[in-house]
Amino acid sequence: MSESTALAKSAPRQMERPKQTVVIARSAEDLLLGNQQLIGWAQDRIDDLEVDLADTVKNLEHATKRKWKVSPWKRRVTMLRKRLNYYVKIKAALEQGYCMVPNFPAHVFAIRTCKKNPRKNTARGTWRNPSVKNQNTESPPLGEGRHVDPNALQTTWQDEVDDGKGGTKTVHYAEAVEFDDPEFPVTMVKPQILEDVSHARALKIFDEIGMLPEPRRHGADPVVVGRIVLQAGTYSERAMTFLLSWWVDRQDF
Repeated sequence: MSESTALAKSAPRQMERPKQTVVIARSAEDLLLGNQQLIGWAQDRIDDLEVDLADTVKNLEHATKRKWKVSPWKRRVTMLRKRLNYYVKIKAALEQGYCMVPNFPAHVFAIRTCKKNPRKNTARGTWRNPSVKNQNTESPPLGEGRHVDPNALQTTWQDEVDDGKGGTKTVHYAEAVEFDDPEFPVTMVKPQILEDVSHARALKIFDEIGMLPEPRRHGADPVVVGRIVLQAGTYSERAMTFLLSWWVDRQDF
């Protein structure tokens, strides 16, 4: 068999479409049974991805040795490792007893990162103290990194620039310079809630931790959630959300 034929037969194969898993819960017992079913689903995804990753790494080694173009194989290895990391964290969350819930819009107040310093995300404007963009998680592997505030500490300065009319105008700048500790968005909260969230942080499973509804809204029962994020591309992501804590303030009734 020729070398080119051998490589062609080892080309990346399309991953088999996973079997559909539907979990319907109407009671606490249903949630427990659903979690067990989802643990098996996550393990199946992990098993498939590990096989695909091993095959792709072998193909990359072959392509490197035989002087084939390696960039497609490198991209696929990176993508498969991200997906594997994603499902490993999902399985870990399920095994810890966290219940999967829909991806509700949430106010994210903590992200997990392995970076020492934030992205600069420099901003400029004619108004004083422009705000830089929030930081994003890079979805570290299970057990790595630390949780920080997505709003990094920033430095500000100003400069006089030509206004195009023969004079000058003041331009204000801001730049992220340092990560800060996360801040829980509600101060009037029972200690058990903070303990639950601190425990979730210590596990280093969740890439984002947030609360819904927005903290400024009143009359709603706050829910704290953890999200596991997969960066599927430059402008797209996939996420799984888990319930961390939910409390009802009966004084509102």
